[in-house]
Amino acid sequence: MRKVLPVPLVLWVALAGTALSGAEQPADDFFQTHRLARQALASGADPAAGEPAGSRKAAELYGRFITQNPDSLEAALCRVLRGIILWRDEQQIGPAEKDFRAAAALPGKDAAAVVANLGKRWLARVRMARIVKACRDYYIEEVEYPGRLRQLVESKLIPEAYLRDPWNDPFVYEATQHRLLRGIPRQKYELLCKSMLDGPGKAQETLENEKAFCETLSLKGTNSEEPRSVMVAVDNKTHIIKQGETQAGLAPVLIESGRAVLCSDDYLVVLSR
Repeated sequence: MRKVLPVPLVLWVALAGTALSGAEQPADDFFQTHRLARQALASGADPAAGEPAGSRKAAELYGRFITQNPDSLEAALCRVLRGIILWRDEQQIGPAEKDFRAAAALPGKDAAAVVANLGKRWLARVRMARIVKACRDYYIEEVEYPGRLRQLVESKLIPEAYLRDPWNDPFVYEATQHRLLRGIPRQKYELLCKSMLDGPGKAQETLENEKAFCETLSLKGTNSEEPRSVMVAVDNKTHIIKQGETQAGLAPVLIESGRAVLCSDDYLVVLSR
């Protein structure tokens, strides 16, 4: 008798074998855009040919997709990815901040809420970086750090909005004098976003670790029928994660046949075969 496989197994897409070719996907496809952007990042630039840096080409690719699909979940994904590139590789913190703010404002629940939360985390890091710079500028003028963050607003070094994180909680800030030498100006301060328990020093580490983190994951299979799920290997351990759930610190936000996007607390991971 011919054996019939159970329905759940039939729905899984086997990924061992041929990869999806770029020619088979439309030009405005998110996964194709991401693939081309990663290729640009890896290729660098050819100064002799007058080519722009690979990071600039990658940012332009994400920007083109955002322009074509401005209000979509995929556009918010592109904004997070482009924001990281602009900050890390192009040192353009202002444009990066705009991207993170737009992603943080993505309306909706479930996958949209996960992406919006990721946007808020990166926006919080940008605000802390801005506060750190403002503290340095204040120190140059006053030969001490401010006793409270509002002094930076009063000195027109940061806008009022920077006193709070993207969850509308005040940043934790404390400037202290040297314990053994009373009267010495404030030479030390601590800054913390209590909504994510991160300080400004973590931002640079997180930026630098983005590429390495994405390389620790691989896609084993997808179930693109409801309820959607993804099979992913994390450090050689396999997890099956349903959309709307979180395992191993990963939450799927987009699942298609043979490709998926997952969010960790800090990163977007785009996987396809």
